[in-house]
Amino acid sequence: SLEAQPAWIDHAKFMDSAWERFQKRRQAGMAAFQKSELTGAPVDGAPIWYPFSGGDALTMLTFFPGHTTYVMAALEPPGRIPKAAQFEQIDLAKELPQIANTLSSLLGKSFFVTREMDRQLRGQVTDGVAEPMLIILARMGYQINSHHYVQLNEEGKLVPRVLEEKRAAFGRNRALLMEIQREGEQPATLVYISLNLDDR
Repeated sequence: SLEAQPAWIDHAKFMDSAWERFQKRRQAGMAAFQKSELTGAPVDGAPIWYPFSGGDALTMLTFFPGHTTYVMAALEPPGRIPKAAQFEQIDLAKELPQIANTLSSLLGKSFFVTREMDRQLRGQVTDGVAEPMLIILARMGYQINSHHYVQLNEEGKLVPRVLEEKRAAFGRNRALLMEIQREGEQPATLVYISLNLDDR
């Protein structure tokens, strides 16, 4: 029923257009670079570590497809996986363009603009990187098999954490773990860790 609303239809057309522009202008070159420079030993099968990533799963998965472990780390909070019921309670005509705007820099310039991330992904639009990352994963053909809210303990191991109640919660080592898979590829673990040390 949500997808039948005019606001959703307009949003889908806008995102289709933005994704098509990205594919024409940038993706082909990135894929060609990956095939010529980022294959073979010691790259094949290695865990992928992407510091200062923001929510940029797009670049990571384009350059390193088919790996089984991805770890992203940045200052922005991981955020929460939205539920369908949440979208039934919001003004789609107002909210969807803002969500699409969180990806405009990445799709247009191939990177997130730090100032924009700082504003958009800390409560003004979303409560973290989860929503933009989910859009990218879906556009790239990934299925999210499961997700878990985790954090690093004192021994450096991922352990379950209680989901924060407030939006854009900060704190040491909050993380989101997703099990993802694309057709023809083996399942992979993607972990996003917020390394912001502010304990407010």
